[in-house]
Amino acid sequence: WKLLWWDPVPQPRLFGIQFVDKTFGWVGEDRGNLLETRDGGVHWRTVPLPGPGFYLESIRLVDRKIAWVLGSPRPRLYYTLDGGAHWHAVSEADLRENRGAARDIPSSWGDGLLTKIRAAREGK
Repeated sequence: WKLLWWDPVPQPRLFGIQFVDKTFGWVGEDRGNLLETRDGGVHWRTVPLPGPGFYLESIRLVDRKIAWVLGSPRPRLYYTLDGGAHWHAVSEADLRENRGAARDIPSSWGDGLLTKIRAAREGK
């Protein structure tokens, strides 16, 4: 064997790959970035996250404008209606009372989400 190429810098791991059609998608990066493509993955741009220090844990892309992100260090749930330009926090009350966009929360995140939001509110 002959080594053809080696990159000593560790590459980021990707997760939560979500596409709404052949060209438009988001992917999370373990370095805390959210990336977007509009050309099927040829080019990527960074999507602003809800705030400084927000570490992305999970993504749910509904369409080109509506998406959900779950993150930490304090588990927080946010949604966007404009492709990530503005993020809206979802409170425990929103989830309990099924108000607004919270009624469309991804069911795959399960019942443990309320527990995480309570813990975040209490600063745990």
